[in-house]
Amino acid sequence: MIPIWLLPVFLRLIIGHVLQAALIKKITGQHSRTSRFLLTYLFCSAIGVISALIFGQLALDRVVMIVMIIGFFNAIAAYAHWVASDISMSRASLYLVFDDVLAMALGYYILSEAKFLNNGLSAGASVSLVTALFFMMYRNKKAELEAKLEAVKIGVELPDQALGAAKEKLLLKCVIYFSVTWGIAMFSMKYFGAQDVPPLKYIWAWYSGSLIGAIVVFVYSKTPIKDLRSFFAIEKIFYYKKIDEQEDEVLSLSPQAKSILQIFLLSVSMVSSLWASYWAYQAAHLIIIQPTFLVMEMIAPTLIGLYYFKEIKELDANEKTILVIGMLSGMLIAFNS
Repeated sequence: MIPIWLLPVFLRLIIGHVLQAALIKKITGQHSRTSRFLLTYLFCSAIGVISALIFGQLALDRVVMIVMIIGFFNAIAAYAHWVASDISMSRASLYLVFDDVLAMALGYYILSEAKFLNNGLSAGASVSLVTALFFMMYRNKKAELEAKLEAVKIGVELPDQALGAAKEKLLLKCVIYFSVTWGIAMFSMKYFGAQDVPPLKYIWAWYSGSLIGAIVVFVYSKTPIKDLRSFFAIEKIFYYKKIDEQEDEVLSLSPQAKSILQIFLLSVSMVSSLWASYWAYQAAHLIIIQPTFLVMEMIAPTLIGLYYFKEIKELDANEKTILVIGMLSGMLIAFNS
């Protein structure tokens, strides 16, 4: 008989690691990133509050306040992930191993799930962690060497040497922040799920806190208010355009309306992904669920980043090998859980 927890895991795979990953990559590469970020969490919060209100799960208590605090830091972590994905989705997805390892460690020590840990699972987690660390160090070293060669080629010394390394250091900082934050956040889902906290209550609290965090990111980035208002200054939702000179005009969404639709779809996918994750954590032990999520987080976005967004050109043979080892270690965890 197929375990019931595989259903929410499959839903999260489709929604969170395929649809959501592709939308994030498209949105982060566009202009006005902080405005899009704020609008995303505004939609998420609205969806969460309305859903909780409809199903009678809108309440304000100690649990809600704790989840709102976690949600606040989640928004900042999500922005860090946006930045990391904009640099390279394939590398950012591999680094997601850290939050899974942290969540499993918390489950191991706090929830006493050690009895579900076996040799294969321990080996897979260790290899994944070492692979990710080695990949990060290799990329940093490679960036420094490439910057030095470029500086020598054009006859410039130190200024150009820091360009490649600076990008990799930014990626490293983003990875550390969102990994720690999301590791604690994932543990909180299992912790509150085990206490039978209703899913919509958790979701509306999470995204209400995330909205506050998104506002902080927006203010800190010093993004002009007019940049945010420009998203709603839609003169036309539809317009006619010609694809070819010899063909008739076709009805299309205006660029602004298309942008708002992309942000809304991302918000729906984020809320749905969180709901599926919470359901999975309620249905099975964290030490079983987390390795399964780990292999998804490594493989699905990586394949999208490598082939759909053509980031494969950015990876040399050594990097590809390390990436494959990382994927295999994630599979080892999943098969031994």
